[in-house]
Amino acid sequence: MESTIGLSTCNLCHGEGRYKDDLGIYIKCKCVAEKQQAIVTNNNIKEPVVKVIKAVKQQLIEESIIPEHRIEDDWNEAVLRDNIGKMTGSAYGSATFTVDEGRLTKYIKTLSGLLSTIRMGEKLKSSYLIGASNGFGKTTFANTAIKICRQNGWKVVPYVSLLEIAECKREITQKYKLKDFITRSEQELDNGFGEPSEDEEDGNSQVAKIWQYKDFVNADLLITFLSDVEPETANIEMFTLNALLRERSNKGKATIVLMETGLAWYKNNPFIKKYVLNEVLDEYGRLKRLDRLEYSSVYLV
Repeated sequence: MESTIGLSTCNLCHGEGRYKDDLGIYIKCKCVAEKQQAIVTNNNIKEPVVKVIKAVKQQLIEESIIPEHRIEDDWNEAVLRDNIGKMTGSAYGSATFTVDEGRLTKYIKTLSGLLSTIRMGEKLKSSYLIGASNGFGKTTFANTAIKICRQNGWKVVPYVSLLEIAECKREITQKYKLKDFITRSEQELDNGFGEPSEDEEDGNSQVAKIWQYKDFVNADLLITFLSDVEPETANIEMFTLNALLRERSNKGKATIVLMETGLAWYKNNPFIKKYVLNEVLDEYGRLKRLDRLEYSSVYLV
């Protein structure tokens, strides 16, 4: 007799999908069909449509949160897969490099799941570290999420790097005087994090002119990214991340960090591994905490 899985709440089969009649013969339980119908119904439920109105988009542009040329960003799995197919060459029948389908699927599921939660108006219960190369829709995802958050009435900030956020918190260079973290003189530090030079006028320093560190701490959802693996820059970004996670988790706020590399370089940096990753990484998503980063990546490591 065929054995199928039914509803765990069924008093006849208790979820086994079959039960014995008075003659000891197995009978397929009717709850099996009920469960199958429930699955079909659930699969047909569509995500709530959150239409970001024109006024909200205009606000985001005027407040320098999303640049005008990216305001219509709309993250879409089908578009992403099409772009990846073109990048890898598989769309033209001759792949120049391949992407692990299992890791890609997990990456897509993670991003779409986060957007679904935000569309429902629910706050995230965990923070995330997500890795994928350029062209995998990270900026589009960030801008889509920011627009939905603002539509929800949440506090939002621009999608900028952790280094740019560090510039808004200049004392970060005095707060962590650990081995190899500060290698320049006080004067050089002042030059690096003080008033911008002419060459920097249009660079990262623009963020510090508009935003304060507390804006990033208080945002209802912060989406940021790791910009560089140069030792000194990486140290500053990682320690900024550590501080943000502590401060934001105390306020019940989630953080999403995007990166263009895998974790291998950071894990091989003993300084970062000891003082940051060991404190903030939840590599397998077991802890589900705002001060720990669940890790998802298209990379093997």
